[in-house]
Amino acid sequence: MCSFLWQEIEAGATATTLDLGQAMVRLLRSEDAHFIRIWERAPRGQRLLLHALAQGPGRPLATEFRRRYGLGSASSVQKALAVLVRDELAQRDPDGRDRIAEPFLAEWIRRRER
Repeated sequence: MCSFLWQEIEAGATATTLDLGQAMVRLLRSEDAHFIRIWERAPRGQRLLLHALAQGPGRPLATEFRRRYGLGSASSVQKALAVLVRDELAQRDPDGRDRIAEPFLAEWIRRRER
């Protein structure tokens, strides 16, 4: 991200929020093919879980979380989560909540929804 931001600003200038936004757009564009491959290879259950986790860390096995995002049974979510963790796409925080391991993937997913 810093490299993309560095490219947005002129030498000696201070980065603005607009510069940061433009850097994010460029970064996501540069990673688009990689993120598309991840998304297209993921079965529907993993995509649903990735979408849910892109909204922020949570406890996907909890009934309320599964209901909010239409994730289905706890056992199917547990299997999807295990694969995402194995593939290093998701991780567990010290507080026990799960999240997408790559923050730019989470941002890419959120922007796909717009």
